[in-house]
Amino acid sequence: MRMFWLLASVLFLFLSGCTAQGQLPPPTFDIALLTLPLLAAISILALAYMASAIFGLHHWVPIIGDEIVQVLATGIVALLLIGSQSIVDGYLSSALGAIDPLAAGGINAYASGLLSSLQADAPFSQVQAASIEIGQQASRGIYCSMMGVGFTLSNCGQLNAFRGSLTAAGFTALAGMLDIYAQQAILSFAARYAFTLVIPLGLFFRCFKMSRPAGGALIAIGFGFYSAYPLAIAGSTKLLTGMSEPLMLEPPLSAVPKLSDAQDPVPKVCDPYETDSSIPRKQFNEYAASLTSPEVAQGLTYFVIVKVVFLSILSLILTLGFIREIAKLLGSEIDVSSLARIT
Repeated sequence: MRMFWLLASVLFLFLSGCTAQGQLPPPTFDIALLTLPLLAAISILALAYMASAIFGLHHWVPIIGDEIVQVLATGIVALLLIGSQSIVDGYLSSALGAIDPLAAGGINAYASGLLSSLQADAPFSQVQAASIEIGQQASRGIYCSMMGVGFTLSNCGQLNAFRGSLTAAGFTALAGMLDIYAQQAILSFAARYAFTLVIPLGLFFRCFKMSRPAGGALIAIGFGFYSAYPLAIAGSTKLLTGMSEPLMLEPPLSAVPKLSDAQDPVPKVCDPYETDSSIPRKQFNEYAASLTSPEVAQGLTYFVIVKVVFLSILSLILTLGFIREIAKLLGSEIDVSSLARIT
């Protein structure tokens, strides 16, 4: 028995060292990275068994035997993770790719592409351009001097009434863009470090009793944000917008109007020398009607509040629920109530 553990420890240490140095035929990176923690855990347990035999610590033997069973269970967990991710990136992505070409590169790339399309449609630049133009036009004025008395006439100052609404719309659109950036950052972190750092570290911790809850939590978090979070983004986005084209109930995102978009014969810019007050008044009313039109307001509100903010909250809640359930199966307990309130 002692000779078996000695040979097993030497073999596993050799395999782990060769895999780290790349001297063995390289398998898929998921298998390689998820095997190293198991090899390291078995090597540590083998060394512990030899130490118990050398120093006469026979009460360690049952404990080490229980830990070996947990290492085998952790290996089964690793195989299930690899199989599940293969199904998600293989069969599911192929099925979605038949409908949407963006899904051909994997579910993570598909979710990132959906967020990039939302980012491209974000109306922040349009609101910013309209606000800058209104500010430039509203600041125009003339200075008059008569018999040593000077005074300023600001015939375009009434346009400042739109600055508050455009500023609020700009902050709302900016919040939506920041939300998209945050989701992209989570996807990028999960794609880079879930199967390369978080999950392997969780597998290693789960092999030992004192760190088993932390290992289960790390595995659930890594797998949840790598697999469940992109699926939640894709599912929630297509839930409201349709698979290939927008639903009929979705209001279109209209361009934020600028003052220069006014129709003739109304001047496209404010003329501070204009003496006919009806012309700037007509210009003001026309721009107010175009800016507050239901098409612009509903499209902007639906895009930022529903398609960006609400769907991001829904995706995070679904992901946190998935993480909590997976952690329970792995022997860990994660309290996601506070995180859900933050979302």
